[in-house]
Amino acid sequence: MEKPLYRLLCETITDTLDITGGVPLSANDTARSIVDSLAVEHPEQWSAMRGQIVLDYITSKVARAVRRRLFQDQPSGWLPGFEHVPAAAQDDTLEQFRERIRLLAVRIKGYEYARRIKEKLKRDKRQLREMEELDAKLAPYFALAPGMTIGQAAGLYQTSARRQRREASQSAVLARMRRTKNQ
Repeated sequence: MEKPLYRLLCETITDTLDITGGVPLSANDTARSIVDSLAVEHPEQWSAMRGQIVLDYITSKVARAVRRRLFQDQPSGWLPGFEHVPAAAQDDTLEQFRERIRLLAVRIKGYEYARRIKEKLKRDKRQLREMEELDAKLAPYFALAPGMTIGQAAGLYQTSARRQRREASQSAVLARMRRTKNQ
């Protein structure tokens, strides 16, 4: 909001509080009184101020919705089959990743209290299950290079998984050809 409009708003608030003796009856009544006095005493400034207040209000609501959308349970998709493992874990070492798993387990234990949301518990349990499974699958790669990150180990895992699938497919094709040949 522009400084003159902001100053006018502050003065009107101060004047209204002085009239009520510094203690408003209710915030809603006080706000209504401020709006009415601004609309009557300064109609041009009030129209500009009203537009700015509405814009600020809507902007804050949109920003809150965007933040909520960003932090919702959205699969990260950085590793197929482990969509609920946070993408930020790619840069973790094995120790850091295991610390994430431990902290998540502690958070899940905190869901024993009644005020916790069941959907978040379900999401966190799914994430913990996937993280533990990923830890078990990637641990052998860290034996080769201890300083490697989860993202690098995941890349090696994907490469070896593709190789194993390709070899299994080739074996199946050869077995089919042998069966057909022997019949």
